[in-house]
Amino acid sequence: MSSTKKSKEEIVVELAAKIAQTLEKSLQLTIDSRKEYFETHPQKKPLPTDVDHIISTYANQNFVIAGASNLIPGPLGMLAALPEITLILRNQLQMVYDLAVAHGKQDDINHPHALLGIFASAFGEGAVELASIEGKNLLIKRASIKVVQKLLQWLGSKISQKLLKHLLAKWVPIAGAVVIATWSRQSTLDLGNRAEKMLRYNIKFTDDELHEDDIPS
Repeated sequence: MSSTKKSKEEIVVELAAKIAQTLEKSLQLTIDSRKEYFETHPQKKPLPTDVDHIISTYANQNFVIAGASNLIPGPLGMLAALPEITLILRNQLQMVYDLAVAHGKQDDINHPHALLGIFASAFGEGAVELASIEGKNLLIKRASIKVVQKLLQWLGSKISQKLLKHLLAKWVPIAGAVVIATWSRQSTLDLGNRAEKMLRYNIKFTDDELHEDDIPS
């Protein structure tokens, strides 16, 4: 039992590290690519009336991506599906960016701390306050590179643990990909709805700093 448990823990740690790396690389890539896209196609810029369509579109895309993954039984299936998980996370970051554009906050979301803060707070259900609501404002704190890296590690761990829990609780060999696809779609919907609510507020950058102790263990 202990060796099996250790194996699962090792897999979660490995996947969490890879997810953290994916998020770190994808932050600026998302900003650069979506900024260029909307500058090249200004007619494609979404409006506030498009937010539901944005969320549902990305959720459905992630359902298809995850459903096409070639899963194998057990925790190792998550590592095998890493390319699909990477695409899903990148789509979720793009969704947050597009939602910000729909709310007229493209200039604000072009700051990596704003994109990461909203993503982390929405995914972690407010557990991390790099971005937090105060009054009518969404406050974005400063964070050192070391703190950002710890935040990314926390996100990677949280995502991998949620994915493993969902997979093990509902594993059916034939339907494994459908299970992950359903989780991907629902997690994207939840993330999008939380992020959209946050983006209704005025974004303000503060001199307050996020510290390592502010990030859950």
